[in-house]
Amino acid sequence: MTEVCREIGYDKAVIVRAFPDIRDKIKSNYNEYQKLVCETRRNELEQEIKSAVYKLKEQEEFVSAKRVAKFLDKPSYLGRRDVAQIIFDTRKMGKAGKNRSK
Repeated sequence: MTEVCREIGYDKAVIVRAFPDIRDKIKSNYNEYQKLVCETRRNELEQEIKSAVYKLKEQEEFVSAKRVAKFLDKPSYLGRRDVAQIIFDTRKMGKAGKNRSK
């Protein structure tokens, strides 16, 4: 909303009072956009981690959060719950696939 007001050259308070429906629409669109950005980043992160887990498994290394972070050269992944959950789910999925094939 601030950017819109700056672009048209009016004070934000004046625009909000005069056009509350437009403010609500802009706010709604922005929130939807933020959700989309978040979802896209999450999907990219998940793909990156899954790929690393599979490559580490191919190299017959034990898959842990520390090894995945080191493999990807991203120390910021250590201690992140979302990263650990993706690793756990991917490892669990891999074990389930092995059990079914026997």
